[in-house]
Amino acid sequence: MSSSDRTFYNTFSTEKAEFYIAGNGRAVTHIGFAREFYPMEWIKDENAFGSEISDLTAFFRGEKKALDIPYVLSGTDFQKLVWRTIAEIPYGETRSYQEVAMMAGHPGAQRAVGNVCNKNRLLLLVPCHRVVAAHGLGGYGGNLEAKKWLLNNEKKKS
Repeated sequence: MSSSDRTFYNTFSTEKAEFYIAGNGRAVTHIGFAREFYPMEWIKDENAFGSEISDLTAFFRGEKKALDIPYVLSGTDFQKLVWRTIAEIPYGETRSYQEVAMMAGHPGAQRAVGNVCNKNRLLLLVPCHRVVAAHGLGGYGGNLEAKKWLLNNEKKKS
């Protein structure tokens, strides 16, 4: 097994939360809240993802509105389609689950879009926090306080 077949991770902090970033040496495969479970086979590397962490830190400070970090989507064709659609939502803006379903060419699939958001392993790169319910925030795998914080952080800095 080569080193590119292994998953390495590192952590970084913002003013409100600690995150992890993981990947295989070619691309990022996971970004999430550090309180989440790390698989035992992942290898902690405090030198990994330095430029990506720098970009993410600049993003949180509002110095970057878009992230150009190579990543790999892993899921079904429908999940990948929804995630690519969500990745197109501009910084500081939101779309409803129904709007995302329509943009992805699957009108009426708003519940499926919500389920796909819940399986997102690339927080921030696929900004599911920008997907909201028609009449409110909707859910969020990170928790609703995190969703509010991410949305407010973007609105303050856009």
